[in-house]
Amino acid sequence: MTGRVHIVGAGLAGLAAAVALLAKSQNGRNVSLYESTSQAGGRCRSFHDDRLGRVIDNGNHLMLSGNRALAKYLSRIGAVGRLDGPASARFDFYDYASRESWVLDLGSGVIPWSLMKGANRVPASGLSEYLAGLRTVWAGPKTSVEACLNRQTGGISSKMYERLWHPLATAILNTDPAEARAASLWPVFRQAFARGAKSCRPLIARESLSDALITPAIEYLQHRGATLHFQHRLVSVDCNGGRVQALSFKSHRVRVEPDDAVIFAVPPGMVSDMIGGMTSATLSDGAGPGTDEAEPGKMPSEYRPIINGHLVLPRKLDKLTIIGLTNALSQWIFVRGDLASVTISAAGPYMDLTSQHIAGRLWSEIVAVLGLGDVPLGAYRIIREKRATIAQTPSQEALRPPCLVPGAANLFLAGDWTATGLPATIEGAIQSGHVAAQAVVEMR
Repeated sequence: MTGRVHIVGAGLAGLAAAVALLAKSQNGRNVSLYESTSQAGGRCRSFHDDRLGRVIDNGNHLMLSGNRALAKYLSRIGAVGRLDGPASARFDFYDYASRESWVLDLGSGVIPWSLMKGANRVPASGLSEYLAGLRTVWAGPKTSVEACLNRQTGGISSKMYERLWHPLATAILNTDPAEARAASLWPVFRQAFARGAKSCRPLIARESLSDALITPAIEYLQHRGATLHFQHRLVSVDCNGGRVQALSFKSHRVRVEPDDAVIFAVPPGMVSDMIGGMTSATLSDGAGPGTDEAEPGKMPSEYRPIINGHLVLPRKLDKLTIIGLTNALSQWIFVRGDLASVTISAAGPYMDLTSQHIAGRLWSEIVAVLGLGDVPLGAYRIIREKRATIAQTPSQEALRPPCLVPGAANLFLAGDWTATGLPATIEGAIQSGHVAAQAVVEMR
């Protein structure tokens, strides 16, 4: 690899791009990473919360053993053992309205024979209802999840939709199933379920997201000589002749040499602000699904929020616990020791509620799920991520741009919002970094 690669943004996409470049070249002196804040990780960062007296994640993330880009990334940075979960493809659920619990157990083989037993699937569900996910293969570009997996059609019972397809789609797409694009689910289903139960194990960070995904990557880059610049906020980009010529940060200007490349691993709004004029005619050309609907020069601009709650339990649990909820405000509860972390995806309707109100509702659900009895709410932290992901609606999906920026020979994009073929997830973010890194290598 000749020349330098300037990577703007040290979130998961930027880190994955930097790690992939060094894995290919081993020449860390040619990689510079710039981050506007004092900490890497972006939405996957962790921090010490004084109120709780422990390290918590900015957001909770459920991953799967079949996430291939994630597996490659963890292997490169030496962090394979820092994720944890059940030994099999087992998902525990709890219905808060009926106080009923059940298990979705896909067993351990390629074919989920375990679903033959009613005790291993959603109560009162039929085997044919699990094949409904295949409908997403043929879903049109404007078909919503609800229309595709409608509870009233095709033999899918209302209970099955309510207890499996609706919460699953909400968690994956962070968009209400009534407006979320159904076809966006198929890449996840294919990656997770096509290779059998070994690809379906749910995983979360054993200690924290930073411990599993961020700190090992920073150490990997530093050990190989990459240059990391924190608190470097990009304020403008000099472009001329179809190339990025310089990056101007708040404190200084960095010249981009003729053999250099630039990767923008930042939110779409920042890309538009920095280079919108340079690529206004062609930026969306060749974008993701539904490109024929895309408007030239536009990128995703609608977002959906997530609310994450961290609540201290009265005692430690013996094992790491992952539980999905239905008919509740909580959607997933992760328990590590004496800390319960809760995720509310597509959280728009709840963003204006007070933290105390949200914590009270979450606590009622937690004590019911874990069987803690009449225990008062203790210390908690509620985190609102207003722009957690892009809205994964048909119109926004059509605006997701490719890694290559037409009209900009040395500029590449990375981020879970680009046209990765996957929803805006950890897997999508890492894959986008890998794609950008490969594009830079091929440019050389």
